[in-house]
Amino acid sequence: MEQESESHYALIEESLCLVAEKDVDLMPSVYRHLFSISPAAEEVFDGLPVSQRGIMLNKVVEMIMGCAQGNEKLGEFRQYDIPLHDDLGVTKAMYQDYFEAVILALKEALGPEWLDRHEQSWKLEFKKLINEVMAHSDNQ
Repeated sequence: MEQESESHYALIEESLCLVAEKDVDLMPSVYRHLFSISPAAEEVFDGLPVSQRGIMLNKVVEMIMGCAQGNEKLGEFRQYDIPLHDDLGVTKAMYQDYFEAVILALKEALGPEWLDRHEQSWKLEFKKLINEVMAHSDNQ
């Protein structure tokens, strides 16, 4: 299992390095995809500074990297992030939509360099976060 986790980490890191080499800012694409998938999510972000979007994306990437390395990032997510997002009106479905938007943005940025194994690694790590949301969020 540890070797599998290292493999997912390596693939996630590889995809992020490819994005960095292309000097692509994922944030606009992530939120364009998110608001297209979930217009209700756009309402949640209405009134928040755009910088918060970048902070959120960075935090999600850090969490994914930590989870893929086997670091215990889920406790922080469970104790801090889920209750905060519950208070903001974020639904369980919006988390799934956000994670899908991240994958779409990565796929868009990398084009043919985006591989199925990149996608599978990202999806596996996002599944860990979704499982936490399903178990600990008060919002439907």
